[in-house]
Amino acid sequence: MFSEYKDFITTDELAEILRLNVKTIIKLAKDKKLPSMKIANQFRFSKEKIIEWIESEMNSSSDNFLVDLEKTLDNRTVQIYKLFNPAHILLQVKSAQKIDAIREIIETVNNKGIIKNLDLLLKDIIIREEIHTTAVGNGIAFPHPRSVSYNIVNRPSLSMGISESGIEFEAYDRNPVKIIIVAVIPQLAGHLHVLSRLSRIFRDTAVKDKILTAGSVDRIIAVIKEKEAHLDALDNKLKE
Repeated sequence: MFSEYKDFITTDELAEILRLNVKTIIKLAKDKKLPSMKIANQFRFSKEKIIEWIESEMNSSSDNFLVDLEKTLDNRTVQIYKLFNPAHILLQVKSAQKIDAIREIIETVNNKGIIKNLDLLLKDIIIREEIHTTAVGNGIAFPHPRSVSYNIVNRPSLSMGISESGIEFEAYDRNPVKIIIVAVIPQLAGHLHVLSRLSRIFRDTAVKDKILTAGSVDRIIAVIKEKEAHLDALDNKLKE
């Protein structure tokens, strides 16, 4: 799935990824709060199952947990606004169906030569949606592939589409999705950093409202940048 880790990861590797104590990982596994299995009397964790667990926990996780997941290995925070190419933001998604809308959005990236195989990428995104919707409530969704590699894309990308009327995404709050952000990050750590950061940004309903009324791609990126600056200021204050 993600090239830098094997299909099954060790307790030490998972502790490093999640930035948790090894003893904490073992306790969570023993309490069956983390999906795991025993191999040679040692806990092993399926990458795909762990990613699904983390993604399912993000909506209810504390900010502290998400802040930890945001950090890269050199302890820097991913800056989402820098990952958005203005050409990859659609102010008006024409499609009314979920899969059609996702295809419409990722085609903006495909036209820039970033995606090597659009059909394979879309197929993997559909597989992920069939497992569980990527709608997080409040009219927001973060579709992403269940598995992706550099054989499918040349580099990580974020793309966004705005639907004025909203699209049915089977969200838990039953609200139609109006902001769709497709995240294609072919690295496990980067994937988690980006989704965690997006979750924190869009917990603020004001961000959604500002984006829906922005009227321009530049203003949308500016809204995200402003929110990230606010989050960084809060995080720095907590360190003092």
